[in-house]
This record gives sequence, structure tokens and C-alpha cells, in this order.
Amino acid sequence: MPAGLVKVQHPLLNGQIMPGEADVFSFAGKKGETVVLEVFARRLQSSMDSLVKLLDESGKVIAWNDDGPWPNIGLQTHHSDSLLIHLLPADGTYCAHVSDAQQKGGKDVRCHLRIDQGRPDFAVFMDPSTVNAPPGSHAPVVFHVFRKEGFGGPIRLSIKSGPEGMTLSGTDIPAGVSKMRATIAVPSKLKKGPHPFVLRWSRGRGV
Repeated sequence: MPAGLVKVQHPLLNGQIMPGEADVFSFAGKKGETVVLEVFARRLQSSMDSLVKLLDESGKVIAWNDDGPWPNIGLQTHHSDSLLIHLLPADGTYCAHVSDAQQKGGKDVRCHLRIDQGRPDFAVFMDPSTVNAPPGSHAPVVFHVFRKEGFGGPIRLSIKSGPEGMTLSGTDIPAGVSKMRATIAVPSKLKKGPHPFVLRWSRGRGV
């Protein structure tokens, strides 16, 4: 095992990376468990471009990630925060190895590391985020699904609140789908002006 290990007793750990160095944390795992190694750095205004590796008891790298997918925050992080999700192959002690991909370091190169079991979840984003359409028309929209930590089930969409008569075409995003086109029907009797509405997302049947 690598030297300088810190045993994990809490799922969220604080780290500071100096030039050419890395933080290494050990944790116990069981065969078939899903482990999540998530770095919070750029999202916390740190200059760190993280790189995370998962090592087994022999010190062998069995998985790694440089830039995780963060579609909900656009270019804020330049996708520089790492996210590694891996199914553990055997019982034993594993290590999370965190470093700066650009080999930089210093007092401002800080991060939080989450070592956790998988927590399947999702988030839905509508594009565009506002609808600009006259009364009696149909506005095309696209729903983007950010599936987290292994969630692949169906998703049910509905209008939680809004103008009377507003409807949404297609209320189900099928399992595994990450992008779906739909239309929002604007009531013909709706007066011109801004009208707020709220959409609701929930897990579909069988989830």
C-alpha cells in the first residue's frame, strides 16, 4: 500500500495538494459494492485540476478519472472536478489517490474528496429555461437528464403549477434516455405577459 495513508472515517475529507504531491486515503470495501470518489475543487473556487485514482491492496490502479461530467454547471469548472464510480471486484482495503493533473500545487490548491457508496439520483434541465410563445401556440423544448451514480430508470414529468390549461406533451422519459424533445402548449385565453410555471420531476414506475 502507498505510504502516508489516512484511514477514512467520514465520507467527506479535506485535502491540500503541494507541488508534485498527492493525498492518499484508505477505506474498506466489499465485493460488489459501488464506490464513488468525487472531488470538489473548481466548484469551490480552487485552482486545482483534479485527478483521482482507485488502487487495490497491492497498489495497482484499477480505475481513474480526470474530468467528470457536470452538464448542470456549464463551463464554470471546465469539467475539472473528478468523478469516479466503480464496482469493487473483491473484499479488501482500497485507496483513493488524489493529485493535480497539471502537477501544480500550493496553498490555494485545495479540495474536498467524497468517498461514498453509490447514491443513484437524477436532475432534469429544460432548454430553453423560459418559454417565449404567444397564446394558443406550442413551444418546443428539450429536456436534458443528468443521471447520477448509476441511476438509469424512467422519469415522470408533470406541470406542478402554472397557467390554467397549460399542458406538456410527453410526460415520461424512458429508462436510459438522457435527452428528450417535447412541447408545451400555451393556453389560447392566456393574457400576454410573464406567467411563471413550475415543472415536477419524479421517478417513473418500477423505480
